[in-house]
Amino acid sequence: MHQGLAGFLARSALLLGLSLWVAAGLRAEAAGIGYDPSALTFSGQVFSAIAPQTLTVSNAGDGTLNYTIASSVFWLSVSNSSGALASGESTQHMVCVATRGLAARTYSGQLTISDPAATNNPQVVGVALTLTNLVGVMAVDGWGDNNYGQCNPPGDLSNAVAIAGGGSSVHTLALRSDGTVAAWGSSTYGQTNVPVGLTNVVAVAVGGYHSLALRSDGTVMAWGRNSKGQTNVPAWMANVVGVAGGQYHSLALRGNGTVAAWGSSTYGQTNVPVGLNNVVGVEGGGDHSLALRGDGTVMAWGQNNYGQTNVPVGLSNVVAVAGGHEYSLALRSDGTVVAW
Repeated sequence: MHQGLAGFLARSALLLGLSLWVAAGLRAEAAGIGYDPSALTFSGQVFSAIAPQTLTVSNAGDGTLNYTIASSVFWLSVSNSSGALASGESTQHMVCVATRGLAARTYSGQLTISDPAATNNPQVVGVALTLTNLVGVMAVDGWGDNNYGQCNPPGDLSNAVAIAGGGSSVHTLALRSDGTVAAWGSSTYGQTNVPVGLTNVVAVAVGGYHSLALRSDGTVMAWGRNSKGQTNVPAWMANVVGVAGGQYHSLALRGNGTVAAWGSSTYGQTNVPVGLNNVVGVEGGGDHSLALRGDGTVMAWGQNNYGQTNVPVGLSNVVAVAGGHEYSLALRSDGTVVAW
């Protein structure tokens, strides 16, 4: 009996040792999330470009690190938001901030680096953005087709911090530092008749013959031609952080990274792709729409008669997009431009 007990104990000890060895082996093969710097701080002026910064992600463990990087706020984006690193490897990601639609104050956000199999999952990188008002006298100049005076800014216009125009539009808008809007050019459809009392504007956009203004409280005003409902801002619209206009349609970017669209959908330009999220910028072309996502990729939909919605395969690291009448543009983080 004693021999049986001794054998049982010996076998138990062997199994326990084997379990510990296996557990140790599993721990040894686990990945660990490393990153540098520990926090990111951006600063600049409203409506101005701010230089990107670099975030280095490394694997501090022995297993393979399969990670993703997610942004908590619409104004913060990162290139290549996922990756795989072997033990000891590291890679760099470009972190960008967008100031459009933001007022002068300090903002806080975070980037979350995740890998469920990592020993220290997740890791959070704090990000701070401080914006100040533009200073000095900002003047506006215009040139090109001037049949409707769209290139003739008002003589008393000063302190402009943003402008909108171009495309098939024959009118121009300027946002002043005090949150008011100036407009000039054709007013055939009332597109330059800025609503009386419009204040606290943080962004402006033009469509074919209509105008859009985003206010600091996240609401949108629209005026001008309304033949397709392009100035009928949905009554439920709130928490908007960006606006854009197409020929006969309008777009709004909401604070949760989703997109709303209204107006003409003859070519599907207001049919926002199902599931589209993590959007950090929107733009309208003639009859097509563009969305820039936080991972640096681009979505496009609507009229495609010249391939304007055929986003080039592999296009990445995009930090801004723009839509022409029947073409599209993307600015990459390395300063290069792609057009299609």
